Formats: sequence, C-alpha cells, structure tokens
Amino acid sequence: MDLTHAVLEHLGITLEAGTEQYRCSSPLRAGSDSKSFSIKVDAHGGTYFDHVSQEKGTLAQLAEKLGITYTRSTTSKRAYTSGADYATQHGVAWSVLEAAGWSEVKHLRRPALRIDTAHGPRYRFLDYRDEQTYINEKGFTQCWYMMHEAVRSARMSKSPLIYCNGECSAVVAQHYGLAACTIAGGGEKELSSTQLDELKQLYTGSIIVALDCDEKGRAASVKLVAQLRTAGYVVHAVNMQLGNGGDLADWCKLYQHESLKELIQLPAYTQEITYAVKPSIISAAELDRKRFEALRWIVEDILPEGCFILAGKPKSRKSWLTTHIARTVAMGGLVFGKYQVTPGNVLYMDLESNQRRMQSRLKQMEIGEEGQPANLYITNEWQRGEQGISDLDMFLTQQPCSLVVIDILENIRAPRTKNANPYTEDYDAVKPFNQLAEHHKCCILMVHHTRKSRSEDAFDEISGTTGLVGGVSGMLILSRLQQHDEHTEHSELLVRGRDIEADDKRVLKWHDEHSHHLLEGDSESYLLTAERAQIVKLLGNGNHWRAVDIADAIGKSRQNTHKLLQKMRASGHIKQDAQNRYFIVEQRTYPAGYSEPTEPVHVAQPTEPPPAQPAQYTSMYATLQPRQQEKVRESVLKGDKSLFSQLLMAYGITATASHTQIWNEVSNAS
Repeated sequence: MDLTHAVLEHLGITLEAGTEQYRCSSPLRAGSDSKSFSIKVDAHGGTYFDHVSQEKGTLAQLAEKLGITYTRSTTSKRAYTSGADYATQHGVAWSVLEAAGWSEVKHLRRPALRIDTAHGPRYRFLDYRDEQTYINEKGFTQCWYMMHEAVRSARMSKSPLIYCNGECSAVVAQHYGLAACTIAGGGEKELSSTQLDELKQLYTGSIIVALDCDEKGRAASVKLVAQLRTAGYVVHAVNMQLGNGGDLADWCKLYQHESLKELIQLPAYTQEITYAVKPSIISAAELDRKRFEALRWIVEDILPEGCFILAGKPKSRKSWLTTHIARTVAMGGLVFGKYQVTPGNVLYMDLESNQRRMQSRLKQMEIGEEGQPANLYITNEWQRGEQGISDLDMFLTQQPCSLVVIDILENIRAPRTKNANPYTEDYDAVKPFNQLAEHHKCCILMVHHTRKSRSEDAFDEISGTTGLVGGVSGMLILSRLQQHDEHTEHSELLVRGRDIEADDKRVLKWHDEHSHHLLEGDSESYLLTAERAQIVKLLGNGNHWRAVDIADAIGKSRQNTHKLLQKMRASGHIKQDAQNRYFIVEQRTYPAGYSEPTEPVHVAQPTEPPPAQPAQYTSMYATLQPRQQEKVRESVLKGDKSLFSQLLMAYGITATASHTQIWNEVSNAS
C-alpha cells in the first residue's frame, strides 16, 4: 500500500477520485473530535495541518509519527500534458519557468521543455516514455545553473546558499525566496575542480545541501558535504523528509514563502561524514602564468588579510592597542599616527571585559565631538569551538568586515581535552580562523599572552606550542621597553608574517592625551645614540642631505659627523646617492605572483646639476582627507588651538612648523 492510501486508511478516510483535501479529528492530540486536522494529497504523497496546535508537515513525517508502514514508490515521474501542467505540479505558474528562460518545444518529435544553460540547452520530455526524461544538445557539458542569481540573493537576504538537484527545483526555490542553485545535468554528483573554483570565486559563505529524498540523494549529500567542507566551507545537509523522490520544488510547494524559514530549522543530516582531500596539482609553468589579486593591507605594512596573533604580557596595553586599530579602521585615518588603513566594518569580540570598560576606552580616544563609528560592532559573548567558527562565518557572510578582533583567543577556542596532542589542539584552534579570513578577505586579529620566561627569539615567548604560530598568517609581539626610567611609556611592536618579507620592529610611545600609541620610530633608531637618532630623524621621509649640512644641523664638527656617517653607512642604517648625499631607503617588498604598484622611473642625474628653481609652495592642509579638513577647519574657526593640535597629532602631523602653517592656511582662507 502506498503512502497516501496507508495514511488515509489509518485515519479511517476513504480516498475519493478528484478529491485533494480531507478533514478528520487530530491523531496527534488525545481526545480530539473537532475535525480540526486536514490532509492534502498530491503526486508526492501530500501534507497535513493541525489547525489547533498549528503543527504541519508531510504525510511521510505523519506516517513516521504514527508508526504507519507503507510501500515506498520507486519513481515520482509521470507524463505531463503541457508546460503549464508541469509547472503547476511543481508549485508555480508557467510564467515563472518562462521568466527563467524555459520554453515549450518539439524535440526529436516529442513534446519537451527547453532549458537554456551556460553550456547549451537541455530538454525535459513531457511524455514519460522508457524513463527517459532528459536529453542534452550535442556538445553540452555539466555547468552551474542559476548560481549568479543565487549568490546575489544570498548576499541581499543574508541567508545561506542552497544547493539542490534539478533545474526546476532551483527556479521554483528562487521564486519562493531561497538562494538556490544546482549543476545542470549533474546535481547529485561531486563538483569538478572547475566548478568548485567557480564557486570559490563567487561565494565563501555557508551552504545547505538539500537534495532529493531518496537513497541516491542521501548518498550524494554525504559526498558533497565532505567535498565542500574539505574546500573550507561551513556546510551541512538536511533531510526534507518528503515522499520518496520529493525534491526542493516539492518542499517549496508545501511551505511556499516560509520555505527558507522551515528549511533552516531542519536538523543537519546525522550520517557520519568523512573528509576526503583530493590534491589539486598544478605545474610550475601554469603557476608562473597565474596572477592573483594584489594583497590587501587592512593596516599598511602591519596587518594584511589573514589571521594574526597579538601577544604580550598582562598590562602591556594590548586591548588599548587593538581598540585603537579597530576604531581607526572603522572610521578611517592613521594607525599610530602613521599607517593608512582600508576602512570598513569591524567586529570586536571583547570577551574578557564588559561594555562599561569598552565605552570608557572609546570615549578616551574620542577627539572633540567626533563621536563613535556606527560600523564598529562590539560583543562580549561568543560561542566557543566549531559553533563559534560557524557563527562568525555566518556573521561575515551577512556583514562583510575588514577587521575582526578576538580579545582573547582563550575565550573562543574549543575547551582542551584530556590526553590530546597539545600541538594538534593549538593548530586546530586557530587554523579555521585563518581559513575564514582568507575566504572573507579580511584580517582576524587574536589577542593572546606571552610566557613569563624569556627567549632568544621573542616569538618563542607566545604561550602555547608552535601549533599556534603554525596555524596563522603572522604574529605580533607587544612589549614595554624598560631600558631607562624615562622610556617606560615606550613599547616595542614586533611583526612577523608570511606576507612580510622580514621581521619588522617599531617603537611606539603611549600618549595620555590621545589614549593610544603613536609611532616613535623603528627599534634600531630608538636604541641609537642621540647623535645617530638625530641623523635618522633628519633623513626621514625620503630626505637627502650632504654631510656638511648634517653637521650644521646636529651642531657637531664636520670631521666627527663624517666619521659617524661612515659608521652608519657601514652598518646599513643609511646610504649615499650619486651626489654623495646621505639618505634612508624604506624597503617595500611584494610576494611573488602579486601585483606590484607601478613605481616612477628614476632617471640618472646629470653631471652638472640644473640651475636652482624657486621652491614651490606646498599646502599642508590639502594633504588631509576631506573629513579631517572639516574637523581641523572647525577647530580653527572656534580658535581652539588645543583641539587643533590634538587633531593634527592624531592625523600623524607632529611638527610644530606644520601646525603653524596649517593654522595660517585655514585662517587666511576663512
């Protein structure tokens, strides 16, 4: 006995030809006698609805609840009289399929529906003959169907991408608001490497696999989930529990505009899923021809895309530093008064503090009445382990961010297990975050601690095993410099990363009036003698100086200055140009395969220098960003020199002469 007959017989209802809906007392509520339970039958079994409890579902689900046994159909296919008949049986009007490019045709002298795809047309026969329902045009190859529309819908609705089987299911599901797509001619097969690459280029968010309700569909779901997880996606499969052969179109016919809501609530398919890594092999010649997008720096020269660990001892102002970076990325401006940012949304997980302390930090960083950024999102709670990773992936899919700060790592990683391998646990704790950062093209900065014991390599002081540093793109170490009493407000920031050619060191100075660090210089310059530090400062910003001019500037004899310059040249601190003028070269490296910005061509200097030209006036005010110009102009018009100086210091302009020049420029223009 089939599903429909078995359920109706159990409920004491006689199936009548031409009748699609029946009413009876609810079998799910003891003592029900109000005929408040309705049954609707269709080609795939049907649905039920309890008007009192509001419970609803498919007849297959009802049969399972009531313990009804029935003979499962081996096929759901049948003949259709027209395209309109086919569309109606799948829950939509024919106009919906027409809008997706479908048309009624004759193919091989048989009535058929033509389905246009990126790789040629397919035909769906309307007359069911010898179980042959689909045929492809010569030269057709399997390809994505409705993927661009699905990705666009997923981004707009901030919902998961739905992978289904069958072109009709994709069209019907999109009609009811699901971001559904499939592979034309092969929805229940593993993706080819080309198809997987196409998906990666367009979409990196979460995916739900909703294939047909039969053995083939369930087996394919397991393989697809394994393949997509191996590729780095957060993905799970669902069992829609429809009649045998029921698909996503049938689900949408049942739930219509609530289809997405009901689908998301389904539990993940529980069958064991194994990971099967298929190596992607490429020749060196092919790799050499391949070009990648230029590496995006969230904070210039410090934080590119990827996952980074910022470690330091307690009370080293790690949270102040990350708050400053987060606020600057959200608002735009200069980190440490020096480094440009890629402005964008920021998520700050302040997992070791509370809203009161975060509010206090942000207020202390505020200059004047500029307020706080609306695109800096703050939370004090987040799930740990795999659930936390899945939630973050969903958040970044719905709200793309340039930067995510996790303060601290220990409060988001999965709890440690007894007798586990410490290296493996540390590596597995951070590696998924690195994959998320690469997928969403953002930077994830995780705050961590250093050990008490000292090490020859500062990065070996990061608490934990080398699995932590092996699973991320880079590391930062923040430590206070205690060389002399007057230097207690100075800190050293060490940076090491896969996309950073060599370890980088910077000296930061804490400024109480700004409540954040400002760049003082590099560590080597900081530790130089006073005379050497003066020379390094003179030669900053690309300046070229003669030895005699340097001697006059630092107030030393020309002979002693010349000796000092030669020592600094030998140590690599400075170099000489063709006119024997001294200068500092800021090295800027680019990983192989990444686009390098075009640099101006340097033309050899003539033997005889050209006649001196009068110096052209350069407006310092014009170098500021429009929003910065507005703030500075307001402070000048108010006559508030204290606020004016604070603003310029925050914007990286520290020289008193520059302050005077900008004040005069704005005053004269007003």
